[in-house]
Amino acid sequence: MKGSLQRKLLYSYVVVVLLVLVGVSVGISVLLREYFIANKAGELADKGYELGYMIESYAEGRIDHSQLTRFLDSADNFLDARVWIVDGAHRVVAVSRPDCSGTDHELDGKGSMTIGGLPQLIEKLLEPVFVGQVVAKTVSHPFYEEDMLIVGIPLKKADGTVAGAVVLNSPIQGIDGFLKRIYYYIGGIGLLALLTAILVARGLARSITSPLRAMQESAAAMARGDYDSRVPISTADEVGDLGRSLNALAQELSRFVGHTAKMEKLRREFIADVSHELRTPLTLIRGYTEALLDGTVAEADQAEQDHRLVRDETVRLERLISELLDLSRLQ
Repeated sequence: MKGSLQRKLLYSYVVVVLLVLVGVSVGISVLLREYFIANKAGELADKGYELGYMIESYAEGRIDHSQLTRFLDSADNFLDARVWIVDGAHRVVAVSRPDCSGTDHELDGKGSMTIGGLPQLIEKLLEPVFVGQVVAKTVSHPFYEEDMLIVGIPLKKADGTVAGAVVLNSPIQGIDGFLKRIYYYIGGIGLLALLTAILVARGLARSITSPLRAMQESAAAMARGDYDSRVPISTADEVGDLGRSLNALAQELSRFVGHTAKMEKLRREFIADVSHELRTPLTLIRGYTEALLDGTVAEADQAEQDHRLVRDETVRLERLISELLDLSRLQ
């Protein structure tokens, strides 16, 4: 089947299906990831505003720092997000730590950063927060050393100025794990769809190429002089129309060849008859002429009679030749 139309059609269908599957899979993956991250960011933003009321209690002195950190640790475990409280001077004043009773402590992770200045990358990312905007970004966290969704919520005073920020750092490993399972499902469904598409494409390609192969064989048979070969017609499309046209051509050629063979037979019979008709007067003319020349016929009456016979046979020859010329003109 090397270089055949069936293989070309099959490969074309498979490539198209693969491109569609890859495009759809990538598109769904991107949309799902963006959806889950946006949904998570919205949830964290809502919780961040709720945390603002507790931070407001701390700022007004109704709770102390230890109580604040215990509350942040509880929120951390509930939200699965590291909570940072940042003041207006861009300094971290309190942090959460998962599974911790809640005392003043250093930030989790490697390094020696203590409560104080923000990491440079995070400070740059949170610049819009200190002008009153909510920020949600996915970055490789410079302190926790993993990909995280960072959501910054401004803490505003009564006059509308920004007094600080709540920063929620949520690992996206769980989202990625969930999406990975979805990717496996998509991959399995895509593989099943690809196999189904291959079977369908193979059947479709075969339905197109089989009639064409039959037409090829019929044309080859006609080239060999066999005009009885016919193409089976099973469709009412353009391929079927082509097959019907080829069958009609074979039928017309069969009639033409049959008629030609019949005419050729008649021609041979006519030539045989004419040859016989010509041979008889020529033989007579030759016999009488030789008899007159060698003196076999001495009597004047007999010689005159032989001359008349030679003349009659000559006239007969002229008539036969005239008929042959008329027949030639008719053909």
